[in-house]
Amino acid sequence: MEKETIEKGCLIALTLPEGMVPERLYVGLVKVVDSRGVRLGLVDRNGVDLGYDLFVSWEHLQVFLVANPQEGLESFWSCVYSWAEKTTLGK
Repeated sequence: MEKETIEKGCLIALTLPEGMVPERLYVGLVKVVDSRGVRLGLVDRNGVDLGYDLFVSWEHLQVFLVANPQEGLESFWSCVYSWAEKTTLGK
């Protein structure tokens, strides 16, 4: 995976394999990108910082939404809500 796809400061939403972590969908602001993976400062559905981070290795980071916080985030959050309904809430 090209590390330049995800840069420090961008907002991403990602799903992780079922059974790996308590939830499948996580949204966060990218804090660190390195050769091992990505560290996210997690945010809630209102974009409020939750006060803790999640590290995801490249091997588990397969499908994700990416947004630049300097751009409008309305469509990003709309897509995240839709994705949540289909991947986690729709079970």
